[in-house]
Amino acid sequence: MGQYYKGRKIGTEDNKSPAEFHSLGYNRGFDIPAGKLEDVGHDRLCFHNTHNNGGYGINIFVPCPHSKEFADAGIKTSTGGAGEQFLTVLFEGIRDGKIKTIFACARCGQEQRFRDDGIVKIKDRAREYFAVYDRTGKGELYGGNQGLFDNAMKVIERIK
Repeated sequence: MGQYYKGRKIGTEDNKSPAEFHSLGYNRGFDIPAGKLEDVGHDRLCFHNTHNNGGYGINIFVPCPHSKEFADAGIKTSTGGAGEQFLTVLFEGIRDGKIKTIFACARCGQEQRFRDDGIVKIKDRAREYFAVYDRTGKGELYGGNQGLFDNAMKVIERIK
């Protein structure tokens, strides 16, 4: 199973297809803040609820908490301080003949890509967000986490 590129097998890991990893709940992505993007696509979330003593359940569909539809509905939430929109960097794909990064909303999972001006906003906000983990700069005052910072910078530089 998998694809071959220059004689090397690609597209699989541990003899599992990407679809198998997805179905097992593996998330190989990296979450970054989205910045002030206006065109993030969203999907609905489904929650299942049953009677306390069993019986038939009910599926409750709500808009993604970061969507305009959610804000317009006036639903109350508590985000525990993480109210900022995050995106999961998933993978790279070739779109319109160019390599583009494919993202997903970190809450609802809606996959999407962004125009070049949106990519600049994402990268700028992500660099600002992860700067506090840099032990070589001001992050050292907060304990820092150089490994996280270095990994985040590698991911951010690859975003297209």
